[in-house]
Amino acid sequence: MFKGPEKAILGAKNLYLIHNIIERDKIGELISEKELGRKAKLISVEAIDKNFRISNTGIVLFYIKFNSEIGQFDGIIAYKEFSTPKEVEYNVLLNNWLTERMKENVKIRIPKIYSRGENYLVYEGITGETFDLSPWTLIKKAKIAGNILATYHSPQINPADSKRYLVMFTDSIGKLPITEQEKETLLGMAYTLYVNYDHSQGGVYGYGFFQPDNVMITLDETLGYLIDPEFVESKIGAGRIEDIANFFIFTANSEFQTTGNLEETIKSVTTFLQSYNAYLKNYSLSIEKIYQVYEIWGILFFYFGLLALRNGIIKLKKLSSLARRKEQPIIEELLQLHKFIVYIWKEGIKYVPEKAFPIGYRGERVNKEDWVISWVVLGKTLYEKLKEDKYFQLLYNRPKNIETLTTKDLAQHWKMKNKKEVVETIKELNSWFKELKILINKDKIHYNEEIDEEIEFTGIFDDWERITKKLKRIYLKKPENIIIDEVIRNQVIELEELEQTPDIEKKKIQNILKKLIKDKIFIKNKQMVQINPEWVRENSLTEIIFKI
Repeated sequence: MFKGPEKAILGAKNLYLIHNIIERDKIGELISEKELGRKAKLISVEAIDKNFRISNTGIVLFYIKFNSEIGQFDGIIAYKEFSTPKEVEYNVLLNNWLTERMKENVKIRIPKIYSRGENYLVYEGITGETFDLSPWTLIKKAKIAGNILATYHSPQINPADSKRYLVMFTDSIGKLPITEQEKETLLGMAYTLYVNYDHSQGGVYGYGFFQPDNVMITLDETLGYLIDPEFVESKIGAGRIEDIANFFIFTANSEFQTTGNLEETIKSVTTFLQSYNAYLKNYSLSIEKIYQVYEIWGILFFYFGLLALRNGIIKLKKLSSLARRKEQPIIEELLQLHKFIVYIWKEGIKYVPEKAFPIGYRGERVNKEDWVISWVVLGKTLYEKLKEDKYFQLLYNRPKNIETLTTKDLAQHWKMKNKKEVVETIKELNSWFKELKILINKDKIHYNEEIDEEIEFTGIFDDWERITKKLKRIYLKKPENIIIDEVIRNQVIELEELEQTPDIEKKKIQNILKKLIKDKIFIKNKQMVQINPEWVRENSLTEIIFKI
């Protein structure tokens, strides 16, 4: 960092550089045409005032006083440096592309490029302020910003990249300094909010990091400028709402940390969306139509939480380069961030379409332990149980190259003692189904050709009500689960009645009951059994799975 005389010398050198660029590339002529209505020819630079840097954009504004044969005039230029000539070239192409893309909206502008060098660009300066600094009311500013982003996004319909956000939230949640149960409940909220919206029409060229500093508003409020497009994405894939949420995320998080709510942010977002939709209305579209919902708040709140999470993880990655004494404050900040994400995602879940939840759980959608009672959460929970079960893992935790593996290899994969245990487990599993699911031929095993159609599902955006019910049918093939199901549905039931459960031998039922009582899943009172309330508290989702 330069100080004292060195800083003054450096500043003078920079102003000298700017002065040379202005004269060499005749920038004064361009500014005179803008300010005076015609080009001046004999122009001199009277003064250059380095004003300020526009926040995180890297852009520096210079205010310049000119004199000419047709009078004095003032102008502004925006100067930005880049690391390589390739970056300069890319930003020139990007500026041209944006100018063409935005030209149909007469209220929106892209700053012109006045000059370029190997490592810099000089842009047209704007007589105005960035969004946050503009003196106009928040409602007026939000209208302009919404119009800008809608124009940039265009009415073109494209699919968003679904994997982009699934990877983002699963990876980020896994890195938060919270308990495993908190991570699981957070994942449940994220899945519920994301998979229950249609993303097939929401794809755009993401602006990269759309923020208030990317919007400039003229002092007379007649024009909005979109600036600093350096991080615009080269492929369609980002969701429209990512850019919208990015614009408000810091305001939202700040308001929550201060007040515990988002009342003011929601007012601003509402105005922003009205303006965004006003532009789309010209093409018989709206953000709600694009996502095929009546209200957009559920998916919008998802993006708020996701982007806050992503920003938090960026900070977390810096921990390794910090001194030990600095880690704790950042961890505490992340824990505060976790509270914000839980709050915003819970709010979002209130807006998720009813069909995402089983009947009977559409009112209280999140229980006291923060588990979301949605079909996707119940289905994924059940799927994980099947993968972890000693028997069902043979169906749901198969190695990819199973055709080449011996039963000894499979015993190791499924954590069994030996080939004999594998064979016995397969035999028991097959006994639960009418047709054999797994065949043993010498030292190899083979799966019934129809098994995939019966037990598998194709992707995260499938019908999770159907998936969950299909998985439950498989889950209830196991005699132990049949007995638990009977007790949960009856609340209290006589042992004698349980021992008469169809299709299970009485001796086997008695052994199962002994095990369930020993494992404290059941409580026995004389000749009656009931489910253990403590087990229910610790396995609330499992109990709901039995009930649905």
